[in-house]
Order: sequence, then C-alpha cells, then structure tokens
Amino acid sequence: MVIGTLNEGSLHSFLKDYYSSENSKVEVSVGKYVVDIISNGTIYEIQTGSFSGLSNKIQSLIEEYSLVLVYPIAACSIIAKQISKNNKKETILRKSPKKGDFLNIINELIYIPKLINHPRFSIEVVLIEERVNKIYDKNIRRNRGGWRTINRELLSIIDTKHIHSTQDLLDIISIDLPSSFDTTQLSIIMKKPLSFTQKLAYCLCKANVTKVIGKKGNSKIYSRNI
Repeated sequence: MVIGTLNEGSLHSFLKDYYSSENSKVEVSVGKYVVDIISNGTIYEIQTGSFSGLSNKIQSLIEEYSLVLVYPIAACSIIAKQISKNNKKETILRKSPKKGDFLNIINELIYIPKLINHPRFSIEVVLIEERVNKIYDKNIRRNRGGWRTINRELLSIIDTKHIHSTQDLLDIISIDLPSSFDTTQLSIIMKKPLSFTQKLAYCLCKANVTKVIGKKGNSKIYSRNI
C-alpha cells in the first residue's frame, strides 16, 4: 500500500496525475507530514475538501518549500445514482442544479486568510466538470437511509486561476471595492448573499487589504488599505 492513498478519492487521484510530471515524486514524507507531489522543489497539495485543519501543515511546510494548494470547484456536476432494478444494476444520470465559480474559494479562504500574501504559498483554483457517483445506503441518517457519495470523477478542466497575492484575489472578485463599506453594501454591489460577503470581508481584513474603522449598528465598517 502506498502511503496516503488509503482514503484517496478518484478526483484527488486524477488531479494528482494532472499536476505530476516525469520528475515528480508523489506521496512523499516531509517532516511529520505526507505531501501529494514534489516537483522541482515545489510541493503540490491536492485538496478536494475543506481547508479547516490545514493551516498548521501549510505553515510548517512553507518554512522550507514553496507550496501550491490545488483546489477544484465544480462548475458543472453530473450526478450518477446506482440503483437495482429487476435484479440488475442501473445508473441514473442527472445534471446538478448547483453551479460553482471561482468566488467559491472564499468559503475556504476563511481558514487561511493570513497566508494569501506569503511568498512561498499560492492557491491554484481549478474550475472543473465532474461526475459524482452515489449509492443508496440504508444505514446513514440514523438508519433512515439516503444517498451517499462514493467518489467524484474529473470529466474535464474548464479553467484555472492562480492566487499568489491579495491582488490576484481582488482580480477574482472583479469589483472595485468602495473606499469604505459594510457587508450589507458589499452584498448589494456583488449581488451575493450576506453570509458570503461577511466571509469575504473577513478574508480581506485578515489579509490586510482592508481594516475596520468603525461600526454601524452591529455591522463593522471597513476601509481599503490598498
């Protein structure tokens, strides 16, 4: 068994192959951690789940290495449900109504906002088309049953964006931040839910793009530093 592959899903495996080259080493021990890829002195970590819990690992690794955190976002998902019918297994396909975009990275950046400007750290956001394979599991949801994802498959890579600085992040946001604003104003400008702009405002503040200059009611008022 190769180190680190026990719980590896298909999407993770496909992306690892995509970012590997002939000179790459995969599943390498670096200190107390195992990393996905080392290529020409740069670590590539494939993260298909949450960034929560990653901060300590990243901060430790970037003391000596450059690190690229690869994160896929599904712009289009095909849901594949395996069912049994007349003692035969069939697969029902449908297109998920959920459509992701590059801004979804904000939902994960809240866990590592201070690392955005680190010279040895960057994020490769990969917009993908994927197939999500599900089976019915009668034991989940307290034995009430439900559909469980068994793996995600990469169908195609649509586009990528590299975040190496706060300016790269601002380019993804694609708006001119007002000189001062609160999250409600930001929600109106971006036409996004308040919960999203609250996360964005938090990331921008922790990354020193903005600072808190006051409050209006329960809302913080931010001004730009850059």
